[in-house]
Amino acid sequence: MKNVEIRTEKTGIELKATVRNTGTEPVKPGEVAVFRAEHRYSPDTPIYGEGYQMLSQYRGTVENPKNITYLSDRDHYKLPQRDGYHTVYNLLAVKTAEGKCDMYVFTSCRRFNGKIVWNADSIELILDLENVSVAPGEELETEYFAVMKDAPVAAAFREAGKLISRRHPKKKLDERPAGWCSWYCFGPQVTEDDVDRNTEFISENIPELKFVQIDDGYQEYMGDWLFVSDKFGDLDSVLRKINDNGCESAIWVAPFIAQAESRVFREHPEYFVKDEDGKPLSSGKFTFEGWRYGPWYMLDGTNPGARGYLTHVFRTMREEKNIKYFKLDANVWGCFKNGVRYRPDATSVEAYREGMKAIFEGAGDDAVILGCNAPMWPSIGAVNAMRISGDLARDIKTIRMLSQEIVLRGWMNGVFWVNDPDVFTVINQRGSELTENELRIHKSLMFVSGGMMLSGDDMTAYTRENLRDAMILLGTPDAAPEVDCFDTSVVRISDRFARYVGIFNTSDEERVFRVAAPGAAAAESIWGQRSVRVEDGSFAVTLPPRDADVLSLL
Repeated sequence: MKNVEIRTEKTGIELKATVRNTGTEPVKPGEVAVFRAEHRYSPDTPIYGEGYQMLSQYRGTVENPKNITYLSDRDHYKLPQRDGYHTVYNLLAVKTAEGKCDMYVFTSCRRFNGKIVWNADSIELILDLENVSVAPGEELETEYFAVMKDAPVAAAFREAGKLISRRHPKKKLDERPAGWCSWYCFGPQVTEDDVDRNTEFISENIPELKFVQIDDGYQEYMGDWLFVSDKFGDLDSVLRKINDNGCESAIWVAPFIAQAESRVFREHPEYFVKDEDGKPLSSGKFTFEGWRYGPWYMLDGTNPGARGYLTHVFRTMREEKNIKYFKLDANVWGCFKNGVRYRPDATSVEAYREGMKAIFEGAGDDAVILGCNAPMWPSIGAVNAMRISGDLARDIKTIRMLSQEIVLRGWMNGVFWVNDPDVFTVINQRGSELTENELRIHKSLMFVSGGMMLSGDDMTAYTRENLRDAMILLGTPDAAPEVDCFDTSVVRISDRFARYVGIFNTSDEERVFRVAAPGAAAAESIWGQRSVRVEDGSFAVTLPPRDADVLSLL
C-alpha cells in the first residue's frame, strides 16, 4: 500500500513488526505482510497448520493441505482467504527432515489476528489490522512472530509455547478440573432428574469427578442465562443437590451470542455489533448463523453496557448460585471482525479480550473459565482452560478425527491453559456400537491428553469395570504430551512419577510398532492388554486394526 512502510526488528529469536504511515493523510492499511520469502518446499512436503477457531486444524502437504475436521475456517465459518494461496492461522510447521521442521508462528495476539499463506513459490505472514487508522508519521506496533528453520519438531513447539506465554501469561487455575458433563448423554433435552441421578451416582461411587456440568438446555433463550426453561425444572434445586452431594456446580454459557427472542436482545439491542444501518448484525449475513435458534446476534465486547451485562450474569451465578466453573461456548462469535462496534476502531481481538475480562470480573479470578468453539490465539491468556477438539460422537470416524485433533494441540496443555479434550466415554450409549478396540482408542487418547477429564456417559449405567476405567483415566499425568505433528501414532507423556507411551493404530490393517524406550526394562499396558520386555532400548508391539494401547515404561 502507498505510504505504508513495514519494518521488522529482531528481538532474540522473535521479530517485532511495526507499520509506519509515511504520507500526509491517515491510512487504514488493512492486511499487511510482515514477512515474505521464497521457499523450495516440494509439493508433497507434509505440513501442520493451526485454524483460526477451535474446530479447524490442517494437515496434508504443501500442495494439498486438508482440514482435519468437518468445519473449516473458509467453508463453514466463511472466513475470506486469498485466491491462489493456501491459508492457516498463526502457526505453520513444514517438515524438512525426519524429526525436523520449519516453523512459522505468531508469538503474540494482543490486537491483531495473524495468518500464514503460501503458494508453490512463496510464503507470507500476514496481520489483519482491520479498521485501525494510522496517522501521518505515526508508527503502529503490531505483533511478534518467529521463524525457526530446520528445528527438531518437539523443540520447536516447546519454544513457540515459551515465546507465546511470555507475551500472554497463563491465567491461574488452582486445580485440573475433573467431573461429568450432561451433553453427551442427554443433549439439550436434559432435565433436573437426569442431573440429580448422575450426581448421586458420582457422590457414592467416584467423588473424584468433582464438577457436575449442566451443559446447555437449562436456559429459557440463548442469551438469557439467568432465566430457566420450564422444560428443565428447578435449576436452583439442582445446584443445591449438587453441593449437598459433595460435588461442585458447573454450567454452560454462550456469552457472546443471543437469539432474537431473548430478553437481552429485545431490551438492549445497543449491546450488539451493528450493521451499516445501525441495526444489530445477524451473524447469518457473513458466517455460520448458529447451530440452534439462529441467526445469532453478537454481543459487543467494546460496549460498556454489554460488558456490564456479562459481569452481572457471571457475578450472579457465582455469588447467588455458588457456581465457580463456567464452560463458555460459541466464543468465536465474540471475535469476528465483521460489523460496527461501539468503538469502531477496536479490533475483533480487543473486543473479545475486553469481553473476557468482564466475565472474569464477575466470575472471580479463581473461577474455572473454559473456552469452547473459541478463537485459538485470541484466547491465549484470556481463559484458564480450553477445549482443543470437536465434540465426541460414539463412532469410529469421529474417534479417528479426534485422535489427531487432541494430540496435535497437546503441547498447549499447561503452557497456555489446561487442555480440555472433551469428554471420555467408556460404554456404548445412545445407539452406538463401538467395538472394544475402538473404545480403547478413545480411552487411550484421553489418557495421553494430560488435560481435564470429564465423563460424558450416563454414569448410572456403569459397571464396576467401567468405574475402573474411569479411575485409570483420572490418573493421566498433569503434563503436556510430546508428539511429532507429522506422525500422531505414537504419543509420549510423563511426569515426575511415571512415563507412558500411547500407540494408536486407527487404520483398517494390523500394524507393528517399534517404540524407543530408553532407560526402561519393561512396558506394561495400563488396560491390562500386554506386558513386554524392553531390549536394546526399544520394544515391539503388534496392534490389530482400529486399536490402541498405553504402556507404562518400567
